[in-house]
Amino acid sequence: KTYTFHVGLSKRLQERTAEKGYMHIISAVKYSPADPNVIYNSYFVSSDNGKTWRESEYQIKDISPFDADVAYAMNDSSLYITRDRAKTWQDTGIKMADIMYVKADLFEDYVVWATTHSAWGLAIYRVDLKTGEVKVFGESNGLKRKDSKEFTLQIEGLVQSPTDKNFLAVATRDYYYGKFPVFVSYDGGETWHEVEGIKPNAGNISIGINPSRPLIYVAGGQGVTVLDYEKYRELVLEKKGDNQ
Repeated sequence: KTYTFHVGLSKRLQERTAEKGYMHIISAVKYSPADPNVIYNSYFVSSDNGKTWRESEYQIKDISPFDADVAYAMNDSSLYITRDRAKTWQDTGIKMADIMYVKADLFEDYVVWATTHSAWGLAIYRVDLKTGEVKVFGESNGLKRKDSKEFTLQIEGLVQSPTDKNFLAVATRDYYYGKFPVFVSYDGGETWHEVEGIKPNAGNISIGINPSRPLIYVAGGQGVTVLDYEKYRELVLEKKGDNQ
């Protein structure tokens, strides 16, 4: 079905989200970097800059920065891909449980990052759909607070630097202590460091990254924290001798 009225589109978005529950919250509007007329919005796709919308079978988690026709979705524990703007979907055969966020890699085509949204199984996945390789990063890679009990961290968002393919950052929620630690990686996810000095910030956490400067933004109920991740590496991590 094609939607032409924004009121009707909004109502249908709410209906689809209600059908799936919290794990399928409405995702942000995403303009395709490859074609500015193509917009993906949760369960809907527009090819004419928002004038009309077509409904997708699955919720669109992210889109390819290289091809306007390619997008990614999760259905239950399966990763799906479309190559025709969500007209048809193919199961990739990759299984990942409790996935909340899927992010297309900004440097490699057909590579995606996925994060769990479960306090009992924290993990970050790097999936290469060209080779089928799946890497899993978790506690053994440093994604754990030193003063926290096991399995209390829940990932709330992931960003990748658009100028450095190896830099990643995640915002997390610590249910046991009620804190919201942020972790950074300078080696493509192999090693993670909890950022020191970020004060507890009540409310839901979101994370963003500057497109041209080495800055990440962490937002919560008490404001926004800005981190220069290059200076942080130089002044904190290298000073400690932990320069990975």
